[in-house]
Amino acid sequence: MVFTDCRLFRAGVIECSGFELGLSAVADKRKWFNTYYSAAALSDEPFLKAFEGLPVILGHLNEVEARHIEGKSSAARFDGEWVVADLTMTTNAIAKEIFVHHVVDLSVSINGDPVAWNGTTTAAGIEQHFEYSWVNLVPVHIALLNVGRVEGAALNFDPDAKVDLDSIEKRFQRVRKVAMRCA
Repeated sequence: MVFTDCRLFRAGVIECSGFELGLSAVADKRKWFNTYYSAAALSDEPFLKAFEGLPVILGHLNEVEARHIEGKSSAARFDGEWVVADLTMTTNAIAKEIFVHHVVDLSVSINGDPVAWNGTTTAAGIEQHFEYSWVNLVPVHIALLNVGRVEGAALNFDPDAKVDLDSIEKRFQRVRKVAMRCA
């Protein structure tokens, strides 16, 4: 099951916790800071290439194992505002989350280096202040969530589409059998 042109991550200012920024003081770990993800960093060719085959999982995990992988990404590109990619889902579990429970928000786990940097940026005519900027970005995984942090990051599909989950499961079983014979 393939979802094309899914919005994954937006350039601009996003709140991150001090813990996510690697701040060591206990009080700072619990604070929230405006952090900037530049269009230049998100459109960087090595960053976009790293999305090829990136695992899709249910929820965020610190350690992703093969048993957690519910799909993968491909054809990542930057449209001037968003990192967009196609997502191929490969399990009945994720199909149920999407079509039965209507879980459609996406969140990209990204490693990188936060740099303290007081600055401002303007998006849609609104000036935003930030305290940190991220550089050397590397995507780790894509999580399917009930509510993601970046508004608008979601699967691209019709939520009212009628889907036969039994036929999806049968198709996944056939694909697994073929894969087992080829291995």
